[in-house]
Amino acid sequence: MVCRLLNRSRTAKHYLESYNRDQPWFCWVSFGGPHEPWDAPEPYASRYDPNTMPEPIVDGADEPPRPEGYLDYARKNRHWHPTFEEGDIGAMRANYAGNVSLIDDQIGEVLAVIEARGEMDNTLIAFTSDHGEMNGDHGLIYKMNFYDSALRVPLIIKSPGEDGGNVNDSLVENCDVGPTLVELAGGTIEYRQFARSLTGAMAGGRHREDGLSEFMGEFMLINDVPSPRFCKSLTIRKHGRTTRDNEGQCVIGGFMRFEADSIEDIKALLPDNPAFLSGNEIEISELIKT
Repeated sequence: MVCRLLNRSRTAKHYLESYNRDQPWFCWVSFGGPHEPWDAPEPYASRYDPNTMPEPIVDGADEPPRPEGYLDYARKNRHWHPTFEEGDIGAMRANYAGNVSLIDDQIGEVLAVIEARGEMDNTLIAFTSDHGEMNGDHGLIYKMNFYDSALRVPLIIKSPGEDGGNVNDSLVENCDVGPTLVELAGGTIEYRQFARSLTGAMAGGRHREDGLSEFMGEFMLINDVPSPRFCKSLTIRKHGRTTRDNEGQCVIGGFMRFEADSIEDIKALLPDNPAFLSGNEIEISELIKT
């Protein structure tokens, strides 16, 4: 893992150092970490004291009701829900923090090349991640659930000409990064897509009213702010393929979003089509706010 990580930064630096074309460059650097198996090298492995790491989040009796799903399977599986001995979680978190610092330093080296090229003031930079890490929260490791530890990731965007320092706690979906970069680069997207540019949020506005997360055929819809509008998530699970019609609407399996005033109104919106319901498990679950 560490060798691959270092190779990514070396490749990016070589690309930038040797770039001499007339067209603007684009460099996507994807680090395979921080990640298990918690293998930070020295001096990063011992940089952080395990005894000073934040305590893990524990399950509470006040957890909201939800449909049973993959999380329940993970809790019964020692691969995701191991038995921790005293000190294990602190050591794991300290090593993870060391890996974060290792990647921070590698990113710094890449940015130093851009600075040396004299292009920092004209470079658009986006930093984010695809998932978090449980690191002992709720007794779990890895990801593949809808807890904050796995779901919420950093997102930092540096745009030329902006003072920076703005913080916005609006909901964002990972796909929103794409149209943001396109807009800030002066381009347009000419095909149908559902991501939203973050330029308004970067100026201080709210971004999304809700955000959708998905894995393993399960979905979570989360609200940005309390709203009088009734909003529920409808999950339709079916073993096998997900089928969509020519408008891109899911007709068998997958997910459909409905907005209505009551559960009864949502049920009335379901397609009157036996093929839609046959063999599917339908769950209408309360919106989860964490």
